[in-house]
Amino acid sequence: MTGTTIAQAIPMLISPILTRIYTPEDFGKYAVFLSIVLILAPIASLRYEQAIMLPKKSKSALALMHGSFYILLFMTILITLFLILLNDYLLLDSISMTILPFAIFITSFININIAYMNRRKNYTKISKIMITTSLSNSALNLIIGFIFHSHTILSMNIVFSKVISIRYIIKDFLKYIKIQVSIKSIYSHLKEYNDMLKFSTPEVFIGAINRQSIILFLTYFFDPVLAGGYFLIQRIFGTPISVFSTSYSKVFFKEFTVSKNRKQLLVKTWLKLFIFTFPLAVLLYIYMYDIIILLFGAKWEFSAQIAQIMLPFFAINFIFSATSTSHITLRIQHLSMIFAILSFFIRILIFGYGYYTKNSVETIILLVCYDIFQILLMNFLALKKIRSIQIDS
Repeated sequence: MTGTTIAQAIPMLISPILTRIYTPEDFGKYAVFLSIVLILAPIASLRYEQAIMLPKKSKSALALMHGSFYILLFMTILITLFLILLNDYLLLDSISMTILPFAIFITSFININIAYMNRRKNYTKISKIMITTSLSNSALNLIIGFIFHSHTILSMNIVFSKVISIRYIIKDFLKYIKIQVSIKSIYSHLKEYNDMLKFSTPEVFIGAINRQSIILFLTYFFDPVLAGGYFLIQRIFGTPISVFSTSYSKVFFKEFTVSKNRKQLLVKTWLKLFIFTFPLAVLLYIYMYDIIILLFGAKWEFSAQIAQIMLPFFAINFIFSATSTSHITLRIQHLSMIFAILSFFIRILIFGYGYYTKNSVETIILLVCYDIFQILLMNFLALKKIRSIQIDS
């Protein structure tokens, strides 16, 4: 938790400096690079690294680690060929396109090793990896940015920072990868946990596309500058919400699971969070322009408009994401999968409409309205499920 918080706080703290070094267009094109990495890296090992925690025997976990790494090597080749075919459509320069497959590989490689460290309860190293990556990336963006400031530098630095953090991984990885594990054993374990391939991979892939699609659509349908403003607002508001909801939801998960009156607990929690959030959201809405210009400079003034449009979504998401673990207890995760698939197609329709009308502001408003509707509907269904369980019991 400490590692995660520090790693996410560092980029936020230096954002007022970075926004004066790099332009909104730089941030927009970097956001495209990062979005592609965040979409493809989680599935580059076909999610088998998530199974490393599951076996009781260490030999089985080791077989899954080997299998995940070999799959990653093969998938990196396929992804590279795929990116070459899409080269003309990604709006990235030649340097960014060259390092993109390596960025995907190294991100997934780190994820595999963190999964194995997690199994071995090596939390100190995991924390060091996260903090080192964030700190070195921020330092490189600042130092190099004063000399050369472009989206290419931002893209290169995220890769360099991951390379720097590998020093906490490479020694253990070489030790474990040298241990002989038969192909037969690897295959049998991959087959045993093939639900990672069949279910987890498509779910994560669709979820990543939904999260990153707005950046990509804003870039290709409108302007990288607009995407840069959206990326900045997501970093400033989305990151604290993510840290809070992740921490709170874990505590709430246990309370909700053992509670005898789940409906009361759920509604009471929403009410408390609403009372806390509403006045803060109103103040932010009123002073948003002044805050954005003070923190990030006059050239980011357009981001204030994006922030005001998105503020209702951030407020609603803050309230309901904190109780999202209730969906696991209620066994309604399948609805999340359905919503994820629907969201992808609805966002395409919204952006198609926005491209036709050439109205970026209206497009973002429609996206925010849809996301709020989806959150409210999902939690309404959670309440309905609680009622049905109480009636059955």
